[in-house]
Formats: sequence, C-alpha cells, structure tokens
Amino acid sequence: MRVIQAFIKVIVDYPDYYCHSSLDSHKYYIYIEKVIYLLLSSIYRLNQLIMKDERIFNPENPILKVVVIFLFIIYSSLNLFAQENEPNNIAANANDFGLNSSITANIGTGGDAIDWFKISIPEEGTLKVISTSSECNDYYMKLVDVNTESQLSLAEVYPLGEVDSVYKTNLQAGTYYLKVYPFSTYNHGSYHLTNEFTPALLPNDTEPNNTAAEAIEFPMNSSTTGRLNYFYNTVGDNIDWYKITIPEEGTLKVISTSPDCGDYYIKLVDVNAEAQLSLAEIYPLGDVDSVYKTNLQAGTYYLQVYPFSVYNHGSYHLTSEFTPALLQNDAEPNNTAEEAIEFPMNSDTTGRINYVYNTVADNVDWYKITIPEEGTLKVASTSPDCGDYYIKLVDVNKESQLSLAEIYPLGDVDSVYKTNLQAGTYYLQVYPFSVYN
Repeated sequence: MRVIQAFIKVIVDYPDYYCHSSLDSHKYYIYIEKVIYLLLSSIYRLNQLIMKDERIFNPENPILKVVVIFLFIIYSSLNLFAQENEPNNIAANANDFGLNSSITANIGTGGDAIDWFKISIPEEGTLKVISTSSECNDYYMKLVDVNTESQLSLAEVYPLGEVDSVYKTNLQAGTYYLKVYPFSTYNHGSYHLTNEFTPALLPNDTEPNNTAAEAIEFPMNSSTTGRLNYFYNTVGDNIDWYKITIPEEGTLKVISTSPDCGDYYIKLVDVNAEAQLSLAEIYPLGDVDSVYKTNLQAGTYYLQVYPFSVYNHGSYHLTSEFTPALLQNDAEPNNTAEEAIEFPMNSDTTGRINYVYNTVADNVDWYKITIPEEGTLKVASTSPDCGDYYIKLVDVNKESQLSLAEIYPLGDVDSVYKTNLQAGTYYLQVYPFSVYN
C-alpha cells in the first residue's frame, strides 16, 4: 500500500510527465528512487510471506495480481519517460535532451518525418551523440550549431543494428541541436540516442581577450590556463591575449604546454602591442616550449596565443618567469655626455646596459669624474651577466678617446686609465659589443 501511495504522489505532483511535457527531471527521479526503494522493500516482505505460506503464490490470489499489475505499471511508466515528446518536427519544438543521458524515439511513422532535440553544454568541450536502431535500417542524424542551421557533423546509421555517432570536438558553451530523419519514406521505426559531453581538460581563460586592448592581466612568476579555438555560431575563439608587467630590467620568459591541443603558437610582444620579441610553436602534443627576452626594460609586455590552423584546438597551460638583472641600475637618462651621471673619484657604482623598451635600446651610458689635480685616473669594470662590452675614457671635450677596454668574456675584469691628466672633469662611456650583448 505504501508503494501505491508513493506512485500516486508522483502522478499527482508530476501529471505532465504522462503528457510528455518537459519538467524538472531531477525532482522526478528523486520520487522514482523513493518508489523503487519502497517497491523493493515490499517485494522483500512479500517473499518472506511466500516462504511462510505458499498459498500466497497462488495465481488466483488477488494480492499477487495487484502486485504483478503494479510492477507492470512501474515498468511501463519508466519506459514511457524515456521517449521523445511530439511534436518535435522543427528546431523551435526540439525536445530537451539532458547532458550525458539517453533517449528512445520513433521516426518515419504517422507522418513523423523529422525529430529535433536540443542539448545544452555548460563549457568548452566535445559533444558526441551515439545512435543505433533495431527497427529502422537507414536514417541520418545531424549535429547542428546554435543557429539551428549550420551543420557540425552528419552520420548515416546504416545498416540495421549499426552503431554510429556525430560529434564536434571544439564547441563553446551553448545549446546545440540534433536532427534525426530517415533515409527515405520506406525507413521507419524506433531508435536509441545517447549523448556524451567531455569538457576541455584545463580551465578556461576569461573572455573576451581577443585583442591587445582586452588582454588579461598575467602576473609575473605565476601560472594560468586557457582554451583556444572553440567555436560558437561558426565563430572560433582563435586568439588569446595576456599582459605581463615587469618592474625593472631583466629577463621575461613564458613556458607553455597542452594536454589536448596538438599545435599552437605563443608570441611575446613588445609594449607597443605590435613588435614581436620572441615566437615559439608548441608542437607536437605534450611538447613544452617557451618564449623569452633577456633584455627588457620595466613595462607592460604582451603574450599572444593562437592555433597553427582551424583544426587545432584545446586547452593550454602558461607559466611566466621574471629574472631581474643582477646588479642595480644606473640613473636614467644618461645616454649623452650632457646627461652624464656624477661618478665620484675613488668610488663604486653599477649600471645596466642594452635593455630594450618599445624597440629602443638603452645602448650607451655616460658618467663624469672630476679630479682636483694632476694625476692618474683609472676605471676598472666587470659584469656577472653581460658577456661583451666596452668602457671608454673620454677627455674633457667629451670627444677625444683617452683609453679603451673590451670586457670579454663574461666575468673578465679590465680597466681604462690615463696616467698624466690635469685637474678637470673627464668622461666614461659604457656600451655593448653588439645588440645581442
């Protein structure tokens, strides 16, 4: 009796299920679970009674008849709920087809020539629909884009008993459609559908970030993930932009890999959001590669991520690393003799040379040293991270060379000097051997 009461409650609370309406299936199945629990409990109790008194198993027993009828009703109703809801002959009337679920439907009977279903996916990923039939020996299923027009995938399920599928591996979140129709008017019967959704393997980046102006903040020395080239309404998200701000001169490096995108590029871009600083192709699947620039000045730089082709898509991982120059910077600007920094005699100082900002390098530093009387002036230099550069001692006229030394190789210590200088202000010029130092 409790089982019957529970089943009646389902019918009363959800009468539209018997009219094929679309309701909250989650709540419905909670009630069904209760019914099944009570049903199993009742069968257990009935079995105990049969064990005690075999007369209960008599086919003429009215109690047994009620139980058999009730089990048939339960079975029929559960099968009923797995069917399609007519009419669904146009996209506007498409049946909801729950994610990662199955359904049974009929085609080609009673003028029902087309069935439409709609499937909503919550994020980027792969949507696949599998179908087979034991009654209809030739029919099509077509996966259709959110606009209800553009074909994403098509499969002919033929011959009888064949199992086939339609799928699209790079869909954005949205509602997609499935269209089922027979090969001809002579093909009809029931068929079974199962849909499967597999999300991209890594979390998405924040959209939109398709231009430098929309670039996402990517803090230095941090990691992030994104998804590339997933489509919505025939338009792919085929580029992602990030921006990384560094506080001083140094090396900026970005490392990338992907578990599901087989071929894509990362490009490090200058502060002008145009000039390429470094480019790397991440290929093949699982490869780890990087872009880097060793001589950047303080500023905001950009990273561009894009696929090799329209056929490459998936998620990716990024890690940024910033390493500042090893010695403190000199005061800028000091690019001419007129801007030369005071360098007191018998003292030490440090500087940085040939770091770039907006394609322009700081490729020369000037210092000035004042001596109070006749004597020898000497300047010694070394570097922990610049492999080849010059120091030049210049006369008070800011032009005439007094002494020149090349500091090479890395770690070398060398000097310029002049032994017979009068009192005055002399100049020191520091510059790299080439644009690569």
